[in-house]
Amino acid sequence: MSTEKNPSRNWYFAPLVGGIVGGIIAYYGLKDRNISFAKRILWIGVAVTALQYIISFGSILSIYLLNL
Repeated sequence: MSTEKNPSRNWYFAPLVGGIVGGIIAYYGLKDRNISFAKRILWIGVAVTALQYIISFGSILSIYLLNL
């Protein structure tokens, strides 16, 4: 881990837009510069993907229950 200047905060857009795939891409782009920031970005990608699945499952379940 080097003590270079912190990476741009624009890296947050990768996992927000691409979910886990964007998080993985950002992780590999950042791991040599700032490993803690890279791990944070990766976890944001995991969280965004999990949230997308929860929202999708909830909406499908609610549509199913309304049609009973």
